This record gives sequence, C-alpha cells and structure tokens, in this order.
Amino acid sequence: MVDSDHSNMQCSICLSDQPINSVKLPCNHIFCFLCIKGHQQSDYGDSCPMCRAFISADVINNMKLSDVIDVTESDCEYQWMYRGVRGGWWKYDTSSNSELEDLYNEWMISQHSDYDSDLDSYASDDPVPEILIGATHFEIDFNRMRQINRDTKYARPIKRIKSDKLDEFGGIIKGISGLSARN
Repeated sequence: MVDSDHSNMQCSICLSDQPINSVKLPCNHIFCFLCIKGHQQSDYGDSCPMCRAFISADVINNMKLSDVIDVTESDCEYQWMYRGVRGGWWKYDTSSNSELEDLYNEWMISQHSDYDSDLDSYASDDPVPEILIGATHFEIDFNRMRQINRDTKYARPIKRIKSDKLDEFGGIIKGISGLSARN
C-alpha cells in the first residue's frame, strides 16, 4: 500500500527508494517512469509488475510531466539532451544525465591520455561507452555526439548544454525522457 503523501515510495523494478520521475499506475502502484516504460516494452508489458493488473499501452505512452508524482530535476552542471524522432529536444532523466556526464568526463580523460603524438591520433581500441536507459542499451559516440540503440542501430543526435544556459538554448525542449511538458 502507498502512503497518501507518497513518502514511502519505492520502485519495485529498480528498487530505488526515491523513484525518478515517479508515476502511479491505475492500480496505484508507483514506479520510475523509465522503469515502467522499459517494462512495457518487455513480453509482460501489458500488466503491472506488482499485481499483474492489465495496463493499456496508452496509459504509459500518453503520460505527461503533469502526471508525474515527483519530478526529479537534475542538479548537474550540464544537461544532456537527445533529439526526438519528430524533432525537438528531450532532456535526459536525472540518473541518465549524471551517468552520461560521468561517461563523458571519463571519455575526455581517456582521449587525452591515449593521445599518441607519433601517430597524431587517439587510441581506437577504447571500449565504446554504453548506458542502459529504461530497458534499452545505447552506445554513446561522443566524437559525433550521438546515441546509438545497440539492438536497432538507430542513431540520434545528443547535446551537452550548461544547465544555467538552457533558457538560451535555441531548440524546442519537449520534456524529460519521453514525458511531454505539454498538457
């Protein structure tokens, strides 16, 4: 049972005590949005992972930021974003944003430490950075600033913007990780 003030929330998929962008399903169970979105894409995605109640795909596909119980804002110095399929830009959720920033910083260090002045190039045998978002594995190509779905090989542009400069960003920001800011 969930407390009415949501103070005892826990995502039963990732077991986080503080679900990121937590959403409540019609059966009243609470999950991180990306966890339940990833579950939806699995073979059992048409039912709640807790009680097995039927969940229409529309319930999750049509969720908006206004449906989120607790929007988790990133406190990182930089905000990572990806280009949407139909244009515009989406912010990464807090957890993915932090993980991307860490991967980027590690990548930057490796690029500078692997520089071979004799070959005038960087080492090419470095492992490709990967990140798990929802139930999907993505390779991150920081050279070309894009994320590549490991299964489909579909690539989309990504951006890294200083958080305090988001107001000056010229692109349309549609929402956070698939949760539309529009009502």
